[in-house]
Amino acid sequence: MAELRFKVSADQVLTWPLEDDVTTLGRSADNAIVIDNNYISGFHAEFRFREDQGGFTAIDLNSYNGIRVNGAKIERKVLKDGDVLHFGQLEANFALDQPDTGKTDVVKPK
Repeated sequence: MAELRFKVSADQVLTWPLEDDVTTLGRSADNAIVIDNNYISGFHAEFRFREDQGGFTAIDLNSYNGIRVNGAKIERKVLKDGDVLHFGQLEANFALDQPDTGKTDVVKPK
């Protein structure tokens, strides 16, 4: 299973699994991943799983602050394990089928 890991503090990571074929991220409550932050647009990003296209693709939904993957601004990009994504000023790591081996507390949203 793939997941996004947001570093909340030096010792806490907030993890969201990407379990569906399409997962949306944004400030609006209509998203699967809701992040209440001014740098996040109402509908900021979409993550689509397509095995024939190499796995998960990150798609910018015309957000105000955009998405950067490993420092490069993207509109659409197939993600690889370990990619670093920025949504405005928020940073997340994309992890694919690997348990978190860090010494941080992992908090799963309810």
